[in-house]
Amino acid sequence: MYQYFKRPEERTRDQPRSSAINYPTALPFLAAYQRFGHRPEQFPNAFGDQERILSLPMFAEITRGQQDEVIDLVRKF
Repeated sequence: MYQYFKRPEERTRDQPRSSAINYPTALPFLAAYQRFGHRPEQFPNAFGDQERILSLPMFAEITRGQQDEVIDLVRKF
């Protein structure tokens, strides 16, 4: 299974497809790593992207209709 990431400039919440942030917290900021005292400026890309990455569905059973729907939604970004 693969994941494709796109950084939308502006997230639209009124899309008919459901969406989720699969990794809402970048690894350096997880509770397991708190003891290291990581700060956002140490990982600016990870910190900035953790709420902006959109995961698109990619799986073997995806139908042509589902592909077209995803394509249409991505073009709206």
